[in-house]
Amino acid sequence: MPRYDAIVLDLYVGPSDRAHGPRDPLYGDAILARTRAALVAGGVYAVWAEEPSQAFEARLRKVGFTAELVRVHGGGPRHAVYLATARSDEGRAPRRK
Repeated sequence: MPRYDAIVLDLYVGPSDRAHGPRDPLYGDAILARTRAALVAGGVYAVWAEEPSQAFEARLRKVGFTAELVRVHGGGPRHAVYLATARSDEGRAPRRK
């Protein structure tokens, strides 16, 4: 299986606590695990989001990502991106050069 340095998901609807649970086909446990497996250690999964989702962040961590929600400068509260970095097998994100 090929491994990627980055995967970007920019859809009309981002992850949310109200609408997307652990079995969601776009933001649930299974697809997040497959996405993590497709990335090299240190690879980045970027996901556009409208609002913070603690449940989505927890699922990202559960499958092997570190995660942060970054607000885009100049945008409103609906302009944010989750940056999730694939941890190495030792459980930490590799250092970037």
